[in-house]
Amino acid sequence: MRENEKGFTLVEVLGVLIILSIIVVITVPLVQDKIAESRENSFLASVDGYLRATRAKNTEDGTSGFVITSGEIHPAVDHSGTVVGEGEITYNSLGKAQLFIWNDPYCVVKGYEESEPHVVSGVTSYEQCKEQES
Repeated sequence: MRENEKGFTLVEVLGVLIILSIIVVITVPLVQDKIAESRENSFLASVDGYLRATRAKNTEDGTSGFVITSGEIHPAVDHSGTVVGEGEITYNSLGKAQLFIWNDPYCVVKGYEESEPHVVSGVTSYEQCKEQES
């Protein structure tokens, strides 16, 4: 063997590849979970915005029912940003909101007595989301 040989042996290269593969196998699912969690939180924040906008309209003129469809809230409310999903927001005579809003794959619901909307897991369609209405 020569004393000035430079480079890596096949075993060394394979060892590095195995270590990198293990790192990828561990980190990819974690990153995907964080991305899904961020999307869910973003949709929840959007729903909070819809609630604020519809609550203002409810307080202003007593409108009690709102439909979210085709990227709009009907009747129209003062809302900045893009409207996503489809569903309904209803206010009772005490000004408390009930809602169900679907934006595949997320279903967000809130009953009249609940303080905050929440995501319901395992819902796969708008119809199933509507059935979650409290």
